[in-house]
Amino acid sequence: KFISVSSMEVRVGSGFALDLSGLYNATESIQGLGLGGLSLLQFGYSIENLLSLGISYGEGHSERLPFKFKTGLAVKPLEELTLLLDFAVPFELHIGGEYSLNVPAPLSGVDIRAGGALRGGTFAFTAGFGIAYDPLRVDYALTTHPSLPGSHRLAATFRF
Repeated sequence: KFISVSSMEVRVGSGFALDLSGLYNATESIQGLGLGGLSLLQFGYSIENLLSLGISYGEGHSERLPFKFKTGLAVKPLEELTLLLDFAVPFELHIGGEYSLNVPAPLSGVDIRAGGALRGGTFAFTAGFGIAYDPLRVDYALTTHPSLPGSHRLAATFRF
């Protein structure tokens, strides 16, 4: 991943890092358990900044990127609704949901998301959306902060 940072002190920096993640789809396993209402059950993990060059600033200052391990699960009680819960070390707890809208072609998906995160005794609200036009997907999110302006995140994914 590529990271770009700018601060109120007119510092601008950038860096690269590598994340590792995995996903286990347990949907077929739950079919025999009588949980017929669930159309999806997945477990996943993510290791952030497994390999990191850190962030380097123009004036010669550099910062390390923190190592983080996350694990979580996703369930679909309805075909359009996905509920998620994840836990991270150092301590973070996230809960959220995604509602998929039925849209006409050529779009293959439009999703609306909302959730919250508890970390270090503070709560942050997150809202966003995703739009897919296969093989491209664009996702946007806004995250609040108790004392700073909101953070905007934009991601583009190309599947091949």
